[in-house]
Amino acid sequence: MMKIKNKKIIQNKKVINTFTGALMGYFIFHPLAHVLNVLLMEKSIKMMNIGFKDIFSWIIESFSLDMFFMGLLYIIVFGIYGFIIGLQKEKIELQNHQIIDENILNEKMRRENERFMRHELKNLFFPIRGYADLLSFTAHEKLDDKEKSFIEGIITSIDKASNLIDNLKNLHDIEIGNYNLEKKVYSLNKILNMVISELKPLAQKNSVIINFITNDINHDIYADLNLMPGVFTNLILNAIEHVSDLENDNEKIIIISLEKNTNYLFVKINNKGVPIPPEKLSTFFEKFNSDRNKKGGMGLGTTYAYLVIKAHGGEILVNSNQIEGTTLKVKLPKYVSLKR
Repeated sequence: MMKIKNKKIIQNKKVINTFTGALMGYFIFHPLAHVLNVLLMEKSIKMMNIGFKDIFSWIIESFSLDMFFMGLLYIIVFGIYGFIIGLQKEKIELQNHQIIDENILNEKMRRENERFMRHELKNLFFPIRGYADLLSFTAHEKLDDKEKSFIEGIITSIDKASNLIDNLKNLHDIEIGNYNLEKKVYSLNKILNMVISELKPLAQKNSVIINFITNDINHDIYADLNLMPGVFTNLILNAIEHVSDLENDNEKIIIISLEKNTNYLFVKINNKGVPIPPEKLSTFFEKFNSDRNKKGGMGLGTTYAYLVIKAHGGEILVNSNQIEGTTLKVKLPKYVSLKR
């Protein structure tokens, strides 16, 4: 229905362009050409010495049958010109409507795919969580402390993965500003230490060293604790994966440092892995922008981090080159207590 309506509007515009061209040809360009023709005639020199009324009367009198047919010719020529312009505008507008329709369809399909993936992923975690609970309950007395910690780690990881999937449901709401953040005052250092502690086993497995440099900065932020740890988990995990395949173990270092100014705190995450190509930097935070060589992942982690930080009034900047490596700079507002 919308397409039919748009098509009628475009056709009407084409008729209007044709009619406008014809009117311009007859009432503007035709008289103008006639006047120019008169001025170029021999009598034009004498006309310079007479009044405007006489000039106007002489021009009117000089109109003849041939000028009438000349006017018709102008109508045809400029009518065709207007028709051609109308055709070009019709083509452009139809292409624009087609692009809009395709974008709407693609967006709808993307959302359906995301919903399907969230549902399927969460279904996969249910039996794993159940088996882990069953193993912990039935073999609890037979396991030593180290083995028990392994099971607890499995359960914790599954719960976090499940929570992440739940959080991904809110990505669209965060993006359009409809998500209500549950903000409280938290120590940024504690959040980072907690995330680093959880990722250290994975880092050690891949011979990666994580150095956390606080620069004697210990400040609170006003944040949603359900979302904020996931930001740094994703960003640091990306850094670990980025340096894991380096041949030189001395380069497998991730440096996390804190900086501040009057109003903001900055968390810098640097690694010396292969630089990100310049063409990838502009789309670094877009959904499903995963590197093909990346082990696992669907390219949602950086998008999640970007949207959460933006919702908290901050931003994330990325810089990557051969000399300095890749640095992600997270900017967050300081929490300022109103109490004195």
